[in-house]
Amino acid sequence: MTNNLDVVEKNGKFVVVENGKILRGSRTDSHDLVTEFDNKNDAEKYMSILKTVRSKNQSRKIKS
Repeated sequence: MTNNLDVVEKNGKFVVVENGKILRGSRTDSHDLVTEFDNKNDAEKYMSILKTVRSKNQSRKIKS
């Protein structure tokens, strides 16, 4: 299954979603962290970085 990343506006902020669901990162204090951006451009940059990191991690797994 392909994970589709996109940027959507929620409550005046822009968030990255994966397959329509808001991405949530774990914090060490066990609370969910939603990364919000004030503008769409910043959210798209974050999404691009996330795609690059995931791609590199995937290629490392294949090589191992």
